Amino acid sequence: MDFSPPLFTEESVQKFAAYAQGKMAQAIPEEKAFWEEELRFVKEQHALWFR
Repeated sequence: MDFSPPLFTEESVQKFAAYAQGKMAQAIPEEKAFWEEELRFVKEQHALWFR
């Protein structure tokens, strides 16, 4: 996936969250767990990069 703005900016995290939530809405339980983990990771990284 190409991210513009760069990943881990506030705007990019919001953009990824919207994308992941769309994927979760269509996903089977195993896929939903994957997207929940990805979203958690991105949010944690954002918190680490922008303290």
